[in-house]
Amino acid sequence: KFIRSLPLPPAYLTTDGNIRSGMRLNLSFEALGASPDGRWLFAALESSLLQDGPAANFERGAVVRLLVYDLRNLTKAPREYAYITDAMPRPEDWTPTDGDAGVVDVLPLGPADLLVLERGYIVEDPTPTSRRANRIRIYGIHLERGAEITGRLSLAERPPTSILRKRLVLDLATVAPSLA
Repeated sequence: KFIRSLPLPPAYLTTDGNIRSGMRLNLSFEALGASPDGRWLFAALESSLLQDGPAANFERGAVVRLLVYDLRNLTKAPREYAYITDAMPRPEDWTPTDGDAGVVDVLPLGPADLLVLERGYIVEDPTPTSRRANRIRIYGIHLERGAEITGRLSLAERPPTSILRKRLVLDLATVAPSLA
């Protein structure tokens, strides 16, 4: 049963068949979580909007948008924040040829504190026998006013003055060997 929809800022929409703006194919909304008190809903894109800059690659991460909805006032546009993902992983003894990296989940701890789950995937050679790997990390963030980008249509044209600072909480590569 349909209950309600959420307002989506114009920057997320592809208009008039314009494929230079809006969400990337299969790299759009990935993460969703509500604050413990039920007032705030957090949504994050897996990768950058087309007009915000490139998706993550082996040299740099992507600037991703994090939206914060006030569930008590859904007529108000969500606040938006700039977050940068890690670059795609590059193991020392590999020559990876493809992959991606992005935000895959959020866990709100309160109205301004979240855990962010990032995943990086690489493949060395796109054949059935090629090596493949994932990197999974959890970061802690605190929403800071300086990283707010609410209403900006393009972060490439109007870059954020600040990016949300992230603190590594857990790199699953550090515990994976003990699980073997």
